[in-house]
Amino acid sequence: MRVLTIPGLAGIILLPLLLLVTTGSVLCQPSSGSNTSQTLFHHYDKLFQVDSRLISGNFYQDPTPKSTDGHPFFGGDQWNNGSVVIRGVEFDSLQLRYDIYTNELVINTLNFNNTALQVALNKLNISEFTMSGMKFIPFPSGEVKANSQFSEVLSEGSATLLLVQTKSLIVPANGNSLFSFDTYSRMYLLVNKELRVYKAKRTLFQAFPEYKSQLQNYIRTEKLKFRSGKFDSHARLVNYCNTLLTVKK
Repeated sequence: MRVLTIPGLAGIILLPLLLLVTTGSVLCQPSSGSNTSQTLFHHYDKLFQVDSRLISGNFYQDPTPKSTDGHPFFGGDQWNNGSVVIRGVEFDSLQLRYDIYTNELVINTLNFNNTALQVALNKLNISEFTMSGMKFIPFPSGEVKANSQFSEVLSEGSATLLLVQTKSLIVPANGNSLFSFDTYSRMYLLVNKELRVYKAKRTLFQAFPEYKSQLQNYIRTEKLKFRSGKFDSHARLVNYCNTLLTVKK
């Protein structure tokens, strides 16, 4: 996998933004199989000193109404150091936020005149991304579509634990003058390409009944607590289960 490092992205000159501003598109996606497409990519690579395929998508505008308590992003509203894998190429040293209200992965960069520019990347081209050490992949529900959600990988192995979070905007009522965001979270367990809703530790017991007693012993020994809205203990339990499955192999 080729890795491109873009420190701060301060050196990017986004000429395609000027050429295509009337369409709202940052960069068109020509067929990767044509000689013309490769020639254009190489031309922009040389011009921008980065792979121009990173900057693809639409201009991003924060959908939050002015009088809103909260924000639409995964985790906090700060920019996260991260990376994105697009068509097998990894771009790192990026500033990212994941808007889970509109389902947009947003990159923060600078325009040619040194002004801030936020772009919602084309999700169809992204195979994974990271933010502040967290890894995200397209939710494995089948074919990746433009509206596909990304899921955080809490544990990865023979048993993979995924977290999907979305937000909805709550309209003010009963004299409240502020909008607010409500967060919806759901975990999933992926085993042998079979996806099931992870409701609680019993989901893991049902998937691997032969290890139930060992998993229960681990819960007691490590004093794991399973609280609503907290995912660390679930991730630790699935991590331990993966060590058992590795020994089995």
